[in-house]
Amino acid sequence: MLFSFLNDNNLNGSIPSCTYPKSAYISKLVTGCQDVWQFQIPWTTASKCNWVQVQQEGFLVYRGQVLLDIYEWQNGVSEFRYIRSVLRVKLRFQQYVSVTVAQDPSVFSTKGLNAAITKQIVAINLGAPALVELVTVYNYPYRLNSGALTLTPPSKVQNFTFSFTDCTVAINNICRQRWASLLTLTPNTCTLDGNYQLSWVTGCGAGLDQTTCPLLPADFATSVNFSLQSENFCAEVEVDVGLTGSVASYSDAGYSNPSSAFIVGRTAYFLVSVNSELNPSGPYDPKTAKVTFSATSLVSVTVKQKGTTNIFYIFQNGNPYVFGKNETDLKTNCVALPNSNVYQVGFSFAFSTQLASALTSNGQVTFTIGATVRVSYVQSKKRGIEQGSTDTKNTYTIDNDLTPDTTITTSAASTSGSNSASNSASNSASASSSSSAVASSSSTGSNGVIVIASCLFMLISLLI
Repeated sequence: MLFSFLNDNNLNGSIPSCTYPKSAYISKLVTGCQDVWQFQIPWTTASKCNWVQVQQEGFLVYRGQVLLDIYEWQNGVSEFRYIRSVLRVKLRFQQYVSVTVAQDPSVFSTKGLNAAITKQIVAINLGAPALVELVTVYNYPYRLNSGALTLTPPSKVQNFTFSFTDCTVAINNICRQRWASLLTLTPNTCTLDGNYQLSWVTGCGAGLDQTTCPLLPADFATSVNFSLQSENFCAEVEVDVGLTGSVASYSDAGYSNPSSAFIVGRTAYFLVSVNSELNPSGPYDPKTAKVTFSATSLVSVTVKQKGTTNIFYIFQNGNPYVFGKNETDLKTNCVALPNSNVYQVGFSFAFSTQLASALTSNGQVTFTIGATVRVSYVQSKKRGIEQGSTDTKNTYTIDNDLTPDTTITTSAASTSGSNSASNSASNSASASSSSSAVASSSSTGSNGVIVIASCLFMLISLLI
């Protein structure tokens, strides 16, 4: 007979799973002359088989033994031979273990986002988009994605175009990105003033996935708030450069004999001189001039008999006036006289009997002579406005004694208006008063040079 016990032969009745042949987990195989015992007891059951438990160098140790009781019948003595074999067993359960992570964890610095506005450019052409550029700098391994302008001042930005210059994320390098917003402003918007916001989604650079990127969902949403201030770019700063001018009359084409008294039918010669208010006082001098001229040309000449309200053109739009068939030809033969000085231009005309039709045999007639000239500047970026003349000697009255009258009057005359028949002449334009001052207006020549036209008036008396 064979019996087997795990640890204690007294457990045969109380814990049968620990004894053979009662246990369903203990079996015996016979191999040749050998008996092979197999113990396959679940630990939840085997742990109840009276083990001796001790601690040993980091192990929880269960000490026990396997008892084999063999009974063999001896015929010679008619008695059983009893043999007990003991196999000592020690089970050690490790209590401590050292482990390493399959992939070594990495620690990164904080995001450290820095941002600055690097461009605020208002378009040269009013109404064209304005450019705002913002540069961001991020620590490794972070970068900004999906940028958008999410806040603009109310009613100022109609739409915008967004673009950016990306970075290459690399260890030991910062990520520098440029974000450009091209703002199309609403009509009548004249400043960029207000609050703005750029928003992104923060992520990691290439090569880092969800496992190796240290960001959490709460770290994704990122924004920068900023405000802009600008000038009023709709406003226009106007700088006006005025002109001064004078006109003198002569009896000869060489301008050597000043005269303000003429016999009817004779030709009078006039010389117009101009200067800029920014230049030194006195005659124009190209050596000292701050504003330099390139040419002065004659635009128009008008005459008005003193005491009347009609102004007659005898030179217009740079050419002698052409009288219509319903107009009385004044036969003045007014022509422009070129001058070598860029600040002067001359003209001449005859005091014809048609012009002086009101002159009596023993009387005199006084005329106000008006000239409009065009000044071209060497510099092309000048502007002009109407400006009264500072000339103090452009009014003359002649009587029978040929004594000049130095009375100065201020011009309020207007040389604009359509030609209409009046008395003996028909190319007249109405005027509010007769006068002798200088006025100026501005226009732009076809070559892009700014020109300023001056209206110069003087009084001439005719004597017969």
